[in-house]
Formats: sequence, C-alpha cells, structure tokens
Amino acid sequence: KKAKALTAKGDMPDKDVMVVNIAFEIAKTYWNDQRFDEAIAAYKNIWEENEFTSNTTIQEAMAHYNLGVLYQSKQDYKSAVQSYKKSMEMRKSVLGLNHYDTALASN
Repeated sequence: KKAKALTAKGDMPDKDVMVVNIAFEIAKTYWNDQRFDEAIAAYKNIWEENEFTSNTTIQEAMAHYNLGVLYQSKQDYKSAVQSYKKSMEMRKSVLGLNHYDTALASN
C-alpha cells in the first residue's frame, strides 16, 4: 500500500505518514549499526513503497541526501554525487533556492 500525501490536519499525521516516518527510523537504525547496504536498501524502499507529493517530497529529498552520505561512506562517489544532486533538486523545487534547508544541504 502506498502512503498518502501528508495531510493538512495539523494535529496528528495520518497513519500512512507515520509509516514513512517509521521507515526512516529503520533506515537510520541500520546506518547507526554500520549496516550500510541494508540502510541503502531501506532508504530506497521509502520512495519505492510510498507516494510522495509536494508535502512529502522534502522527506524524499532527505532520503536522497542520506543515501549520498551512505554512498560516500562506501566510497561510491558517483552514486553519492547523484544522490546529493537529486536531493538538492527536490529541495530547490519544494523549498526554494533561498530557504535555509536548501542552503544547508548545499554545503
């Protein structure tokens, strides 16, 4: 089942958004345990299994950025650069060029 877009309810995220958040936590756990291949697979699974819209694309951008870091840790620099670029494109598209998070990710 694909996750739905982040709702504008304001109070609590819907169940599907919580599933995406849990998937992020699983990927981070693998990363912290230095199980890089499993972390990479978990991050890729986040966008393969979930439907992203403009409200959740920032989460996908974060996943791409984290993939870049993981690839860099594995000395797979070509994949790292591709992931960083994808993350930056998404951040610019969603947040704009002058947003703090876009600027932070460009460093």
